[in-house]
Amino acid sequence: MHFPLLSDIHDIETIASNTGIRERERLRKRYSAVRWRQRKGIATIALAGGSVHRAALH
Repeated sequence: MHFPLLSDIHDIETIASNTGIRERERLRKRYSAVRWRQRKGIATIALAGGSVHRAALH
């Protein structure tokens, strides 16, 4: 789903790293062999109907 961000992403935290990421091999083949981390954060977004919400982004 695509939506515009209305604020910066904040309260960012790592939720998985290296071997804890299921898509690790695909990411490594496509982009490079770096230490991958899955992260999440909070931002204000606008949905297609025009409503504005705070959302957790992964």
